[in-house]
Amino acid sequence: MTEWELADPAARRLAVTGPWADLEAADETLVMTEWRRHIAGWQALEEVEATAARQAAAARALDEAVRAAVVAGASWADIGRVTGLTAGSATERWSVRD
Repeated sequence: MTEWELADPAARRLAVTGPWADLEAADETLVMTEWRRHIAGWQALEEVEATAARQAAAARALDEAVRAAVVAGASWADIGRVTGLTAGSATERWSVRD
């Protein structure tokens, strides 16, 4: 096994003999590739969390816009049409929140 081969491929751990030293470009690429693979799951979860926060904010904004439309006199049929719902579904979704 060379200095930069994976010591335990299942655990994806690098074996390093001796103190840390400057890496050759090819070795640095291997280390960085392994690091990116290691953190990919965390990065994906961070994106899920950020997207869920944006979705929740969009849902709140939609609720506020619907309330404003109702106050302005819009019909449930019109609200349903612009939100991709039927009048009944729009009424069911937003009229109980008022």
